[in-house]
Amino acid sequence: WTRLLGWTEDEIKGMHVSELRHPADAPVANLSRARLAEIAHTEHLEDRFRHRDGSWRWIAWTMTSDDGLIYVVGRDVTTDKETMEALRESERQFRSLVAGVTDYALIMLDRQGFVSSWNAGATRIKGYAADEIVGQHFSRFYTEQDRLADVPGQVLKNAATTGKLEAESWRVRKDGSLFWANVVIDPIYDEHGSLVGFAKITRDITERREAQAALELAQKQLAQAQKMEALGQLTGGVAHDFNNLLMIVSGHAQSLMRRLTEPKDVRALEAIQVAAARGESLTRQLLAFSRRQPLNPTVIAPAQVIDAFRMVMAGSKRGNIELQIDIPEEPWPISVDVSEFELALLNLVLNAQDAMAGGGTVSIIARNVQ
Repeated sequence: WTRLLGWTEDEIKGMHVSELRHPADAPVANLSRARLAEIAHTEHLEDRFRHRDGSWRWIAWTMTSDDGLIYVVGRDVTTDKETMEALRESERQFRSLVAGVTDYALIMLDRQGFVSSWNAGATRIKGYAADEIVGQHFSRFYTEQDRLADVPGQVLKNAATTGKLEAESWRVRKDGSLFWANVVIDPIYDEHGSLVGFAKITRDITERREAQAALELAQKQLAQAQKMEALGQLTGGVAHDFNNLLMIVSGHAQSLMRRLTEPKDVRALEAIQVAAARGESLTRQLLAFSRRQPLNPTVIAPAQVIDAFRMVMAGSKRGNIELQIDIPEEPWPISVDVSEFELALLNLVLNAQDAMAGGGTVSIIARNVQ
């Protein structure tokens, strides 16, 4: 006792035991001899005893009684108590930290996958309160398809085999909605190396996944825009060169028209001029596509334009396709680029007949609509 508490033997002998024990600890000085005897035979006590330097030391002690005397045997457990208290405080702080984390779902599972602990982040991400989910199997977070394929069981098996598992997939909230989750599962072993459960960390990365998808879409759109820009430049260059050739053909045809008088020659030259005019219209369309030729809308009567273009559309149809044009005279005038309007009508007729391999009727109708 002198070594444990620092007092000399004479100093200790002059003290009552209550002077050494901490006042907050249960007193034994006033207990009856019967109660002391009972304690002596059945209980091991731990109390704080005052060291000579004023500090308090935890002493684990027992009592024995013999011939009216009480013998106290003690052992200094201050270090053990401080270590245990530090461990408890560390565990308390850790539990407070885990409970307070809201960006991550921190979940403990037993060996079979049943939830044993649940933090605030798990409630925020998955929607379940702790009392709703603790004791339930973690497979309820998986989609029905994954449960039927026993994905949860395979996940735990792989985590136990490899020492860690990380994956991304769809998970289900309490309300049935889906979120894209990043999941990390680590096996937990006891001091003997036996598997006792799993630590599972889940993070909702739906927004990140959507942002990544949006970025990929933007990159694809940019690539498509660049490709179309390059195609437009190529088309514009070809159209300009083609237009120069047509100008030569048209110019010579006009020169020949002034010198040739034979009806046969005149008809041939007129056909060349019509073809050149159609070629010029095509180059205007190509230049409009390449954005090098502005659209030139004019106010026209739809019936007149479509009637003049009737022969071109009729000549483009197949033998098993009937073309019906129903354009009365009363439709209001429209403002449109005539060449683009004609090209649009021609494309509609061609696409319609391509959709009717067995034949059918293509109708062009115009009505006033408010």
